[in-house]
Parts: sequence; structure tokens; C-alpha cells
Amino acid sequence: MLDLNITGNGQPIIAGTVVSVTGNSVVITNKSNVSYTVDATNAKIVKGPAVATIASVAVGDSVIVQGTVNGNAVVAASLIDQTKVTASGSVAHKGFFGGMGSFFAKIFGF
Repeated sequence: MLDLNITGNGQPIIAGTVVSVTGNSVVITNKSNVSYTVDATNAKIVKGPAVATIASVAVGDSVIVQGTVNGNAVVAASLIDQTKVTASGSVAHKGFFGGMGSFFAKIFGF
């Protein structure tokens, strides 16, 4: 059975849109136009209802990242890709994790 549970670990949360993916590194920009370089080498990555890999994260996806932040560099413990893709390859509604992102956006403004 896949473990899809991501539990808070007290680390900061950053949310934004993916602007590039190179190897295990993802650059995201938040709504305030601040960019963060995310090292996802050891991150637990979830996309839709499944555990995923960095290869499934694409430019334009909305993500929530939790990890250690040092300026604009983040070492991710978890990365939740909120962009849900249907079997046909089209983008569907954001689902539960998208709702979480909307919740965080309303509270924290990202």
C-alpha cells in the first residue's frame, strides 16, 4: 500500500508555480513574484492520488513545498504537486491538495 500521508514537521511552507525543472531542482515563483530554488533530491513527492517522482512535475504546475529555507533556497522534505492530470492528459480540477493550496493562499497570501 502506498503511503500518501504527508504530515507537517514544523518546517516552513512555500507555494507557487513551477517555472523550471532541472534534474532534482525545481524553481517556483510565488504570487509575490519571489522565486525559490527547491532541492527535491530527498523530497516525498505527491501528485494527485499517488506518490510521484520529480519527472512528473512540469512547468506551470502549482506546488506546495515544505522544507528547510535559507534565503531563496529550499531543501524540500515534501513537494505536493496540486495539478491533477486526467487519464486523457488534460488538466482537471485541483482536488483535495488544490483545496489545501487555496486555504494556505487565503491565510498566508501565496
